[in-house]
Amino acid sequence: MSSGRPDLDAILSRLKDFQRDSASYAFRRLYRDPDSARRFLISDEADLGKTLVASGITAMAIDQLWDPSRSVRLLRPSAWPACRGAACQQDGECGG
Repeated sequence: MSSGRPDLDAILSRLKDFQRDSASYAFRRLYRDPDSARRFLISDEADLGKTLVASGITAMAIDQLWDPSRSVRLLRPSAWPACRGAACQQDGECGG
């Protein structure tokens, strides 16, 4: 577990341009727009990186809300597999 501020640029650099654009748009709609959304659905065809877009949104949210006096805990349900499918394994996204 890391106690330092995450490196937003390093995290976002792992995303392809269209994934970074999607993450930025969703983040803006969730956190910055005056008529911000409470929820945001990310959908596309299989294997275009919805999980990576979600990681970008999460990184931007942590960066936006960062306060060293408070902790942030991210939870992943145990029923949610860390890696699914051959594409994930082939791309090395899950280390599997």
